[in-house]
Amino acid sequence: MIKRHHPLYLETINLLVNGASSRTSEFHQFVFSSLNVDQVQSRYVVLRNFIEEDHNLIFFTDKRSPKVNAILKNSRTECLFYDNVKKIQLRIKTQSYILHDKKKISEYWGKVPLVSRQSYSTQLPPSTVIKGEKIDPSNGLSLEEDRNEKSFCNFCVIENYIKEIDFLSLNSSPHKRISITIDNTKIIIQDLIP
Repeated sequence: MIKRHHPLYLETINLLVNGASSRTSEFHQFVFSSLNVDQVQSRYVVLRNFIEEDHNLIFFTDKRSPKVNAILKNSRTECLFYDNVKKIQLRIKTQSYILHDKKKISEYWGKVPLVSRQSYSTQLPPSTVIKGEKIDPSNGLSLEEDRNEKSFCNFCVIENYIKEIDFLSLNSSPHKRISITIDNTKIIIQDLIP
């Protein structure tokens, strides 16, 4: 059943579109979980784009971070969103991939503020244990010196294709809950007991 007109589906899409475009949205940051060997690892990331026609959530990371290796080994991931004001939770099952299209990566890089680019210029990878020595996290790179070389080589775009959404609204009485399953262009929506 294709139910793109379902009001809770439309609300979900609007929340994700707004989350990607507005820094003040409660959905701008979310918890991303991946499986690294036999452990679930969760961390907050920033929703940088939502491509509605592909149901694709985009965030950026350092390509040397543990989450990249985890995705390469197991692409099944989850994204958790919660709006404390609207009392809406989205639990989203995704398939995650590393974007390899250099043109698209460059387009995303062009939107990264200069001050944020320093995050990708550290000498050592994220999560490296610092053993007593003092390490300059900027790797001596000044903002003026950034020419898309040192930091761009560590910049990584993660694509997260939505497979299933569990929508739960606790703001109404009775609470509302639906399951949205996405299989290519086929969308199946089922009402659930909250």
